[in-house]
Amino acid sequence: MERRFNKGAAIDEVLTPDGLRRGDQLYIRDGIIVVLRRKTGGGLDRYWLDGEIDLSTRRFSERSARAFVVRR
Repeated sequence: MERRFNKGAAIDEVLTPDGLRRGDQLYIRDGIIVVLRRKTGGGLDRYWLDGEIDLSTRRFSERSARAFVVRR
């Protein structure tokens, strides 16, 4: 996941579900979730998600089978 979403560099930051913001992008693989968040002025911050979430709620919009966006 780090190779794909962070050019092989370690992702050191962790978010809980309560820390998700509108527009955050979630990518899932083997039960692991990486969160990408756009920074003001460009670029992305990357986080591991630590905690349970229900992706079937209206809070999330499905982009593909393993990609979601936080709606609210």
